[in-house]
Amino acid sequence: MQKPSIRDAPALLCPFGGARRPLWRRSRTRRSPCCTMSHAGTHWRRAAGVVQPHVMTLHAALDDAWFRNAVPRDIDLVYVGRADPDKRIDRLLKVLAAVGQRRPGTRVAVVSVAEAELMKYQELVTARAALGNGLNLLGRVDSVSDVLSRAKVLLLTSDTEGRTLAVLEAMACGAVPVVTEVGDLVEALDEGRAGVSVPLQGSEENTVAALADAVVALLHDEPRREALAARCRAYVRREHDPARTRAEWQAVIRHALAPKDGPCASS
Repeated sequence: MQKPSIRDAPALLCPFGGARRPLWRRSRTRRSPCCTMSHAGTHWRRAAGVVQPHVMTLHAALDDAWFRNAVPRDIDLVYVGRADPDKRIDRLLKVLAAVGQRRPGTRVAVVSVAEAELMKYQELVTARAALGNGLNLLGRVDSVSDVLSRAKVLLLTSDTEGRTLAVLEAMACGAVPVVTEVGDLVEALDEGRAGVSVPLQGSEENTVAALADAVVALLHDEPRREALAARCRAYVRREHDPARTRAEWQAVIRHALAPKDGPCASS
């Protein structure tokens, strides 16, 4: 396996070390354990040559309050996230337009992104033309779970992602993710058994078309969508049980308080 480049390292979570920062800025000065939110992140750092301190995986905890199921589910497609460049809002809007053109009457909710931010994207015009009143720009909401529990499908079109909480929360609420096959998303979808991941294609046009195909196919096949939703919930209950997270944090604390051989280092 080719040794990863440190330039491409994901963000690092260091307990007792404050905010998340790039690996190479903290790794040589902190003695607390290096923690990641996914097994892929842990394996990446080990492959990159991180030898001290111990690299540990911490799973986000989702309690029973997330496992909600609104009846009926009156939102076909939802996006929850920021408008950062890596989220590819331009691609998201192109996919929404393509879905609206192929499936008239599709109901879409965009959460956490202000309308003023979306107005910066020329693709919003095409998405609005295709979806009409079906496009709802909700901005910040009091309860994300209230929206996700009404949604059938979560759409994520990023160029890079970690084990993003938005996907896990959607899965707990029964909204099936359709995502780009980047970062830790395949692992978050139980290696593809609890959602649909779409590889980035050779061209942007092909990527948009492939994502739209996946969304439309899922919305046209409710039995398949429901089966995937059940797997989503089962996976999140198993992998993100608060008891597991509590045990992992206890292990991190024990390791952080134990005698250290030296500072975090990479080979």
